Amino acid sequence: MTTAAMKRIGQLGQYRFLDAFNGAIFQKTAAQKVIYVDSNTGTDVATRSGEDIRSPFATIDYAVNKCTANNLDTVLVLPMHAETVTAAITLDTAGVSVVGLRHGNRKPVVTGNGAIDALTVTAANCEFGGIDFAGPSTDAQTAQVNIAGAKFRLFDVSMIGSVGTQNCVDLITITADGDDALIE
Repeated sequence: MTTAAMKRIGQLGQYRFLDAFNGAIFQKTAAQKVIYVDSNTGTDVATRSGEDIRSPFATIDYAVNKCTANNLDTVLVLPMHAETVTAAITLDTAGVSVVGLRHGNRKPVVTGNGAIDALTVTAANCEFGGIDFAGPSTDAQTAQVNIAGAKFRLFDVSMIGSVGTQNCVDLITITADGDDALIE
């Protein structure tokens, strides 16, 4: 059965997305948020909600900060998103899912640039996937992913640990607080 929400189509450049994220697929409650991220068309400004695919945020960390803890909010990262981080993307809001959307074999990409972890997870019950980690832009990057939050799920990612003489110390680190992590 096709609902009215499934019939609406969002258009962003050459990509078309069913507007089913407004309830038909996730069956979200009125309080839950689905926030979009795209470095090509997004802007990190307080006047946006990020909840419209035509008005996304530019960075993953900014979108995560707009989520509500334990509300099952989802951040959808569009396929052509490319983000170079000089400070870690921090998943510090409990219960948030960050999911990269594919277009063919294209996935969003995160590149670390500095003595940082590209992604640090400090909140419990989060998940992150569908996003590739490019080789580091500096020889000082500590890790691609640092898991310091319980019950974290990492899925459908690829990681490049070095490019030429630029190396990442570790691809994934798990602290004592990162218990029950699932890496798929």
